[in-house]
Amino acid sequence: MLDKPSDVHFDYPLKPSRLAKLVGWGCLLLILVLLYALQHSVIFLLFVVVGFFCLYRHFSQEKQLVLLTHLDQMLWSLQYAGTKSIQTIEIIKITDYQLYFIITTRQKSEKDLIIWVDQLSRLALKSMKARAKLS
Repeated sequence: MLDKPSDVHFDYPLKPSRLAKLVGWGCLLLILVLLYALQHSVIFLLFVVVGFFCLYRHFSQEKQLVLLTHLDQMLWSLQYAGTKSIQTIEIIKITDYQLYFIITTRQKSEKDLIIWVDQLSRLALKSMKARAKLS
């Protein structure tokens, strides 16, 4: 995928994020601990079942972004896992939040993208941080 070192500034192959799942499960656990202190045990068990079911459905239905490629100025292409088709989008801004990046797109049909730092290689992470500072 990366033929030469200069390609890292144009191609961002993405791995599945373990950090996103850890944050999701951690938030659910925190909410459940707070609910346990406030509710009766039967209601708490109901919240546990519903919470785990909702989080599982969220992670199983989420499209996995596998490749983000810079084409020209703010024009980028996306490829999702399980599809061979490539979408072209226009990116308005890349915001760096240390643990993840928010990529804001101009298209209303495409949600803003969240890219976690554990999805990128070390070199691609440095390149993405530089792009975030410039946008």
